[in-house]
Amino acid sequence: VATAVAPDTIVVGMDQADPSAFAGFNTVVLARGEEQAAGALLLDERHVIADIRYRTALAAMRRAGIGVEAIDLYEFTKLGLTPSMLTLALRRE
Repeated sequence: VATAVAPDTIVVGMDQADPSAFAGFNTVVLARGEEQAAGALLLDERHVIADIRYRTALAAMRRAGIGVEAIDLYEFTKLGLTPSMLTLALRRE
């Protein structure tokens, strides 16, 4: 699991993706057990929605200068869904 939060910054789940695959980018590597927090929903550059249950990951993102809107996604988490999966693609004009 990984999410681009800015043109130069990627949030990566420690055991879900190899951070070295993102050479040249600033990477925020999330702790083991909190990898799903890397499936944050990007609202704007360096501003995401993430599940409130991943407190260590939220703190790591905030330390990296990422604004985090933490909401309770317990029911979705039980299904293995992350905020990034709760979107609909809309056509923009």
